[in-house]
Amino acid sequence: MIFGQYVTNALYGAYRLARADTNGLSYFDNSNAGFWRSFYAAVLIAPLFLILLIIRFNVDDIGASAVRFYTIETIAYVIGWVLFPLVAFYLVETLGKQERYAGFIIAYNWAAVLQNGFYLPFAILFQLGLIPGEAAGLLNLFLLGLVLAYTWFVAKSALDISGAMAGGIIILDVGLWVALTAITESFLRSAT
Repeated sequence: MIFGQYVTNALYGAYRLARADTNGLSYFDNSNAGFWRSFYAAVLIAPLFLILLIIRFNVDDIGASAVRFYTIETIAYVIGWVLFPLVAFYLVETLGKQERYAGFIIAYNWAAVLQNGFYLPFAILFQLGLIPGEAAGLLNLFLLGLVLAYTWFVAKSALDISGAMAGGIIILDVGLWVALTAITESFLRSAT
């Protein structure tokens, strides 16, 4: 399959899932090669993330050198893409859903493109201060709710599990993200 068509199909599948259509899962390549190619999603999101980092470095009082800041953030970005799939591997095994693991991670990765493609522009506007304080907080909370609901639906559908179990997976995902963010920030603060 031509790679461009593969990406188009995957993004369309993610779009269908965002519309709460479980048929979106049929647009993903659930082969071993498809599993590894799904991590290409990180490359698609990287330019927007880099813009956010550049703005953050120039607007916030980071206290770290540019080299240190971008190195730590790049390492955290890569870890962020690998950490949840590694933990999920053992979690899915515990749930007895090993046969659905690859399909889940594939859907999860491609869903991240839509989530970040939607969320990161707002994060950039927040960082630039173009959305005022209280409105920014409310909008951020609303967007986070949408992202969590979408990820919950992806987990529930791709793993064929109950809503409560999918909720537990989302709590784990958020917990890993919060921990990684805290560690990243501590590395940046230790530079001063």
